[in-house]
Amino acid sequence: MPTVPYTDLRPLLRGLNALLVGLPLAVLVCVPGAVGDWIRLFIIVVLDGSVLPGMWLLALLPTLGAIGLLVYAVWQLGRFRPDSSEWQVDLHHSRLFALICLGLVPFLQWAGAETGVPPVGAFVFRLNVLLFILAAFVFLLHLNLLLRTLATLLPNEVLRADTRIFAKLNPLLLLLVLGLMTVYLVVAALEPAGERLQRVLEAIHVQSGRLLILLVLPSVATTLSMIWKSRQTALRILFEPEAFREPPPTPVAETEEVSQPSDTSYPADAARSPDRE
Repeated sequence: MPTVPYTDLRPLLRGLNALLVGLPLAVLVCVPGAVGDWIRLFIIVVLDGSVLPGMWLLALLPTLGAIGLLVYAVWQLGRFRPDSSEWQVDLHHSRLFALICLGLVPFLQWAGAETGVPPVGAFVFRLNVLLFILAAFVFLLHLNLLLRTLATLLPNEVLRADTRIFAKLNPLLLLLVLGLMTVYLVVAALEPAGERLQRVLEAIHVQSGRLLILLVLPSVATTLSMIWKSRQTALRILFEPEAFREPPPTPVAETEEVSQPSDTSYPADAARSPDRE
């Protein structure tokens, strides 16, 4: 059973708490059409439809805050077990994809602009949005592997077993969602001539944000459950350390030597033995 230094538990708990808040918040504010409609409704109702010069920055703050929480979480997890090379290498990759998502956040807002953008600029914005989606999927995939590595560093066999199962199931679900998105983008780019298929594609495009949330919701939910169980294990190590202490070895009782009798024959053996005469 691995021992966990108590000085490393506080940054671990801060990182896990930031993941618990930042991950569902990022899904809500980064997916197009999920929260952006509420921001536009706020502008229409409160400001009477007048758009202020810095309103685009106000609409960008929730997305920056959510992705910033994920970056903060990964950096806090890096302060846990700095002597473990495998753990630090996995964290390095997670930091890379989190920073890529943070840098591509403004393109989520700019890609929705319908006026004043040339065709080349619109294509660049959409391309960066696709790169953001790909980086976010890779980050979520790598987060499952990171939680699996974290489970090996915590003294909880149930957590290890559950994380081993979910860390194998979640990548398959995410790859399936990524494959469905690729098929949709390829079919939409080919512009099929069928009228019924065009209506289906238009309906999917209108509800694309909500459909994407429904598709990634099982993977996000299982990832959050693994984060919660890791957090509970860390809290129990911090407040109930006696539950994870190994019991002292029980002394082995010395067995007394059994005296062997000189004559081990039985009367029945003597009765079955042939007559000496």
